[in-house]
Amino acid sequence: MKSNGALLVNEDYDDGFAAYDQKNYSEYFYSGLSFPKQSAVFNVAPLPEDAIPTREGKAIIPANFGILWVLLGYLNSSLVRYFVNETTGLHKQSGSIGMIPVPPLESINWYEVGEIARKISLSKFKEITFDESSRVFSLPFHIKQGLKEIYNPYISVKEGYQKIDSLVALELELSNSTQEIINSNSPVCNSLFNPTISDLLSYSIGAIFGRWDIRLATGQREIPELPDPFAPLPDCSPGMLTGEDGLPLLVPPPGYPIQVDQDGLLVDDPDHSDDIVRRVRDVLEVIWSGKAEAIEREACDILGVKELRDYFRQSGKGGFWQDHISRYSKSRRKAPIYWLLQSSKRSFGLWLYYHRLDKDLLYKALVNYVEPKLRLEEGRLEGLVAQKEASPGKAIERQIEKQEGLLSELRDFEEKLRRAANLNLEPDLNDGVVLNIAPLWEVVPWPEAKKYWEELKQGKYEWSSIGKQLRERKIVR
Repeated sequence: MKSNGALLVNEDYDDGFAAYDQKNYSEYFYSGLSFPKQSAVFNVAPLPEDAIPTREGKAIIPANFGILWVLLGYLNSSLVRYFVNETTGLHKQSGSIGMIPVPPLESINWYEVGEIARKISLSKFKEITFDESSRVFSLPFHIKQGLKEIYNPYISVKEGYQKIDSLVALELELSNSTQEIINSNSPVCNSLFNPTISDLLSYSIGAIFGRWDIRLATGQREIPELPDPFAPLPDCSPGMLTGEDGLPLLVPPPGYPIQVDQDGLLVDDPDHSDDIVRRVRDVLEVIWSGKAEAIEREACDILGVKELRDYFRQSGKGGFWQDHISRYSKSRRKAPIYWLLQSSKRSFGLWLYYHRLDKDLLYKALVNYVEPKLRLEEGRLEGLVAQKEASPGKAIERQIEKQEGLLSELRDFEEKLRRAANLNLEPDLNDGVVLNIAPLWEVVPWPEAKKYWEELKQGKYEWSSIGKQLRERKIVR
């Protein structure tokens, strides 16, 4: 490491840090720091142990792991951001980041920089425990509020970065004019934390499917401690329903507060015991007891719907399906885990849990939900016809016409779902959501499903299990 005035230039990894990408296999699985390859603003975050970089996410591994927090604070300072913005473009390559000047990080001021960086990271980490798509999720914010655990950050993120900038300027003896220039590159302090009422409803669906452990919400289990940002990520998030081995449970333990839907299917049908609205109300009642009805009314008011069924039935903007797709979409990766299978006029639908997907699930949906619904509605039509014969009139004729329309819609749905089931495909979760959902394109109100189905038929994704199966069945063009 060579001296360069007040700073030291990073030329020797033994004394500083290495910035690298996925090609540096020898540096895999170390805790360190990470930064995105492509971003308008340079941001550095903790890299947990046992992780590896990707093509788009680079890593920083220090020679001295004792300075991780200090290094994190320094690299997120306005000074470093200014340096990076002046020396690199949109793409932050490991080589250019490895040339960032680094001072000796040993004074009391640098120790304080590390402490502030630690508090900022823990505050951000605490926020993502409310995000069910994160690996550290425990409970939605609204439920934690109900448990009297009010969210308090360890430090104001904006205030923390301002303190870091002041300490860096003090330690490096930067002039006021220099500080004014670099402060134009102050870190972005937007909060990741934006709780919505849909978080609560999404959690309810997950609890019904056995994804989340509702005992955390009822207080029967303590909320786990916040993990260290540099510690290995858990196999399952703390909020999941897991066994003693830390892996997901298929069958809940004795005395569990709610009935878990183990077949991975719910139905949009008020006549059915597995009706999605009915089951969500069960969850709200377990968590809030006598207040459940008021919670439901408030949720409907916030969502702008008359009743919860409208929210779950709406497949476009403002409905649960689109909210769910957004929740489980990161960058270009779209991976919804609760799938909506819906009839053409939205009078009937099924919700399928991706992690219960197997080769028989579509047949179970037909036998246990669709066919009984058809028989029920056919019986109602017969009753209306008999009623017309006994007492004819325009009112009963309109009811018969409406019932015939419903039956036509249900038969169309049954035909399309059976077409997908008869492909007899063996799901492989390693293929990813978009390829597994593609065969259901006729009943899934999501353009991505049809897009990927067409691409599969054209012979794309030949590496995938589903692609190979379609080739064997001579479905690939």
